[in-house]
Amino acid sequence: MAELSDLVRERNWLIHSSVADVDLDSVANCKKLISLLDEQDDRLKPHYLSLVRFIGNIQVAQQELFKQLEAHLRESVRAEGDAA
Repeated sequence: MAELSDLVRERNWLIHSSVADVDLDSVANCKKLISLLDEQDDRLKPHYLSLVRFIGNIQVAQQELFKQLEAHLRESVRAEGDAA
């Protein structure tokens, strides 16, 4: 998690501070900035993909809980109808 925090801090500095100092008329400076952003993107991708998998797992768990709750409610309604 510390690595991700460092990346976010670095990204914020790069986007909010460093870009302001870049001579956008200089092809070399633009290429350097692109290179830095690409390198950082490569380090961010594994964290992003991990988060996407985590969210997917949460969605699967939610769906399973919903199915179980629905089955339980159906059974409760059926049991109440039988008791009446």
